[in-house]
Amino acid sequence: MEAKLLCSNGFSISIMTEWIINNPDNTKNNKQDCEQKAFIRLSKNLKVGYPQLAICIFGDGLYPNDTIFKICNSNKWDFIFTF
Repeated sequence: MEAKLLCSNGFSISIMTEWIINNPDNTKNNKQDCEQKAFIRLSKNLKVGYPQLAICIFGDGLYPNDTIFKICNSNKWDFIFTF
């Protein structure tokens, strides 16, 4: 998962990455990592790394849920999700 600065001319610059890693040795509870869990981790790191940056989250239909809305609202981030 990538956090990018998007410029008006279409240029984008990566500012932070959160890897989605599935542990093949995790046979006890067989839980998989996913984009939503990665977003939670990325949002914490973004807030620490860029506390003053005005952020707008763009995402597809996977992201509009209560957890993601609460994270965006608590950080005072705007968001646009497509379905």
